[in-house]
Amino acid sequence: MSERLTQTNHPIIGTNIKRSRTECNLRAVDVIAKLQLKGIKVTTGIFSKVEHGLNNLSIQIKDWF
Repeated sequence: MSERLTQTNHPIIGTNIKRSRTECNLRAVDVIAKLQLKGIKVTTGIFSKVEHGLNNLSIQIKDWF
């Protein structure tokens, strides 16, 4: 099951992604490349929009019970 996290409901998501990336001294293109290697379809445009709160995320929710 997947759930869409909207930036309007969670405006801090993009800010936290960018903060974490910069604290680790990573460029956006490096993070994007790592995500793509894991099979996550993301482009520089989409990643930028997520970091700036202009695009929403979809996440997989696993039932652990």
